[in-house]
Amino acid sequence: MSAPKDDRTFGENDLEVFQALVEQSAFALHNAMAHQAASEKLQMDAELHRASEIQRILLPEADPVVPGFAIAGRNIAARVLSGDFYDYVSLGKDRWGACIADVSGKGTPAALISAMARSVLHCHAGNASSPAAALAAVNRQLCPDIREDMFVSMIYLVLEANASEITFARAGHTLPLLWRKSTGEVEELKSGGLAVGIDKGAVFERVTKNVTFTMEVGDCLLLYTDGVNEALDGKGLEFGEKRIYKNLAAHAPNGPEAVIDHLIQDVEKFLGGRRSHDDITLIAVQKTA
Repeated sequence: MSAPKDDRTFGENDLEVFQALVEQSAFALHNAMAHQAASEKLQMDAELHRASEIQRILLPEADPVVPGFAIAGRNIAARVLSGDFYDYVSLGKDRWGACIADVSGKGTPAALISAMARSVLHCHAGNASSPAAALAAVNRQLCPDIREDMFVSMIYLVLEANASEITFARAGHTLPLLWRKSTGEVEELKSGGLAVGIDKGAVFERVTKNVTFTMEVGDCLLLYTDGVNEALDGKGLEFGEKRIYKNLAAHAPNGPEAVIDHLIQDVEKFLGGRRSHDDITLIAVQKTA
């Protein structure tokens, strides 16, 4: 007959066995949790990688061949997913549209809004009477679906084969820069404009205007996102607009690819091996004939 529970005694050996069992159980539980966390991370990384591949597919496969112009574009994501994008739209009758955009924030939310903005632009660009009208249509459709703390800055331009005039509209984006071959100087193309997603329509459409300018043979236009000018070095100093002006003036004579290549190289050198905190996207357009 066993002794009553209250009369049981435990020796030092029992305590050691119990302690060993507790330690083994804790170790097994820790391993199981670590394995589960690692498995979930691998799955999440794989999903992000697949999303990144899909996002890269949405970027242009090649720059368009437009008689009278040379065009180059580039996107460098700061993370797996990018909140920036650039794209081209064939409008028929020897007309093309080009767009550059930057979604506020980073990561998956910015990437989703970026994909939405691209798709909506493609949906409306062909029927829009002007770049400002195209951006207005994008804003009307996207604004209800964008969180209050998010917005999209965009520039959309339309050019025609062998023409000298280009028309663009700016939705809160960094100002376009134009290098004039005749003077060797860089000028800002000023315009108003409110970022997509801030206002539902009336104010946006009142301040977002079409701007038409003329390009002579050799002139080079540069569109870029703020990941370029706001790149930070190890001391927290910004790359800034002056370096962009200098790069554009120095390399525009060699074409749009040279402008983009050297500007990216200069930013990477400025970062000193550090990873950029923001996406970098550029489009350069040069008048060739």
